[in-house]
Amino acid sequence: MHGQVIAIVGAVSLAYYAYYYFDNFHYHVTRGYAHLGYPQAQHIVGQKLLFGVCVLLVHLNVSV
Repeated sequence: MHGQVIAIVGAVSLAYYAYYYFDNFHYHVTRGYAHLGYPQAQHIVGQKLLFGVCVLLVHLNVSV
């Protein structure tokens, strides 16, 4: 019972985050795929960093 409640709350939280913070969500998902070695994802992350999108995120999280 508690596991189901936690799963529902987690799914709703993820949906809220993905809907209201789409750019941030897309950046982190794409960066994850880029770390796995997908060249298209590496290209997208490089383009975002080149044009200044999500650069503040990288400066705040330097250790990544």
